[in-house]
Amino acid sequence: EDWEKFPDSRNRLLNSVLNSGVRAPILLTGDVHMSQLLRVTCTSPSRNSSSRTLYELTTSGITHSWSTFFSPQAEHRELWYYFYLCFLSRNFMHLSHLVMPWNEINIDSSTGKMDYSIDLNYAKFDFGEIEEGRVKAQVITPAGVAIEKLFDLADIDPIPANHDESENDYDCVPYRGEVKVLH
Repeated sequence: EDWEKFPDSRNRLLNSVLNSGVRAPILLTGDVHMSQLLRVTCTSPSRNSSSRTLYELTTSGITHSWSTFFSPQAEHRELWYYFYLCFLSRNFMHLSHLVMPWNEINIDSSTGKMDYSIDLNYAKFDFGEIEEGRVKAQVITPAGVAIEKLFDLADIDPIPANHDESENDYDCVPYRGEVKVLH
């Protein structure tokens, strides 16, 4: 749940994906009790500083999230103050995103809002336009669509012409720059 604690492992994973031959990688991950669309820019010094964009759509389980369960244990849901814990958990997470922004979270270009949700959710991919080179990803919550992104696969940086899978030197950073505040 916190790649910042494992930068070398994360870098190896992202390099494996970027060097695998996949033309337009979009990762689907889970288990952080929220949903988010992350975006990193990966640059390779040995490839004339060529860069690739990598997207990661994270979803929580449909049974718990930061807004609904302070704890997954059933006995905690029976506590008289459980509602207050959920209220605090939900608002703490929203405040955390404002005070300690995750520079990997995609900013929706049409709304200017960060693409994340702490409600119960699941991901849905629509490959109906794959022939035209587009894939739509959505995060669905009980209130409706929380995140929606139409990926134009041509816009996700393709494999460079001088691609060499033996090189493992991409350096991936949040597309809005390194985090500098309180992280």
